[in-house]
Amino acid sequence: MNYENIYDTLQSKGYYQGSFDDFWNDPTLKITKQDFEKASDYLRTTEQYLESHADYRHNYTEQFQQYYLQDPNYTGPKPSQEELEHLIPYSRRHIRQKFILDAIAGGANIRTTQQWAQIGFPDGKEMQEVFNDLTVHVTTNVYKKELLPHVDKLLLNGHYTIYKKGDFAELHQDGCRSTRHCVIIYYFAKPETWTNSGGRFVFEVESVKSHIMLNYPHIVEEMLEKNDPYLKTVIPVYGTYVMLDLKKFNLAHGVEVVKDNFVRYAYNVFVGLPEGLT
Repeated sequence: MNYENIYDTLQSKGYYQGSFDDFWNDPTLKITKQDFEKASDYLRTTEQYLESHADYRHNYTEQFQQYYLQDPNYTGPKPSQEELEHLIPYSRRHIRQKFILDAIAGGANIRTTQQWAQIGFPDGKEMQEVFNDLTVHVTTNVYKKELLPHVDKLLLNGHYTIYKKGDFAELHQDGCRSTRHCVIIYYFAKPETWTNSGGRFVFEVESVKSHIMLNYPHIVEEMLEKNDPYLKTVIPVYGTYVMLDLKKFNLAHGVEVVKDNFVRYAYNVFVGLPEGLT
């Protein structure tokens, strides 16, 4: 595994797309391919736990400002405290969706900006450790100067997400934070399940059109249809991973709408150091 090449690419472009095969070319890696595949197989079974264990991330414009309530012609519902929460129980996602539709019907100029499931590792903490241990090994070898000397103080913030039909995330920027160096995203859906089914990871390769893409989501759809060179897409299937640098770059990124019966499985891990060590 050519860690120097990955680092140079991240420093010059802000992103790197690789293959899981990269990992098994590293003789110093203690995690075995068999353990990784076992953990990946486990992740693909967790869809059954969505109703009982998952939260649903569903955000919308004006979620906190609520300017539409100041419009005397607004006839829709007032948001409950739950409508102000980022995460809601997966089993209550239809209530959030109905609120937004009713608010729009009542005159609110709002829209959903992202919706997807976030789930832990039910009965599978040892599986999570496989991915976290791999993440520590890869990122500290990529960021040898920045992270390796402080490996015992490394901060990992992992999120296991499942996107099903209709789920998406508009392009957004996470913002540069002093405690974050990078994020690595692993994909687990079997390749044969993706047949132009949406759910691609989408990100800008240059910041030329950031303002337009972030403020006019329909423009992104048009750019994707035209294969605009300022956007890069990654098919989210097993065997693929992506890294984004979060120190020098703040690339706009998102997930296109999932179509058909495709189920998108991904584990995102933000990696960084405590304040004072960055």
